[in-house]
Amino acid sequence: RQTGNKEVSLGGYWVGDWLSGKTTEFGDFKVVADTIPPKITYIKSHVRKAKASPKKKKSQPKTIGNVSAEKPPEYPKAVGTARFRIREFHSGLKDIHAWLNDQWVLLEPDDETGVYMYPFPDDLKPGVQCLRISVTDGSGNTGQLEMEFEKLQ
Repeated sequence: RQTGNKEVSLGGYWVGDWLSGKTTEFGDFKVVADTIPPKITYIKSHVRKAKASPKKKKSQPKTIGNVSAEKPPEYPKAVGTARFRIREFHSGLKDIHAWLNDQWVLLEPDDETGVYMYPFPDDLKPGVQCLRISVTDGSGNTGQLEMEFEKLQ
């Protein structure tokens, strides 16, 4: 249904060659195919620093023979709460699932901001942790995000 500049999905289903749906409203309607999966974005934590540190020159990675001695990757820290924004613009969200190291975990929604949060447990073992989120919309499109976090000792 078209309401001003906003489109609201009323769903629908196919009966043979006919697209059917139910509504209790009059107004302007249009048929739109939802083929775009939901988008999941990690929201970085911002920690304020007391003083701005002077910028350092980026040094080139050291090479020993044919082996490059680059720094290991830096992961977001697995402390406090990881926050994610999930966006779906057409048929609405149907399912949201998350796993930490292949174990199902619960994402907590903040209805006011549309942000989903995962509080890392205090007893998480040190090391790199894999958090995977899968979101499916009302049309069956699935968006996924897989991130690694590091729990320090």
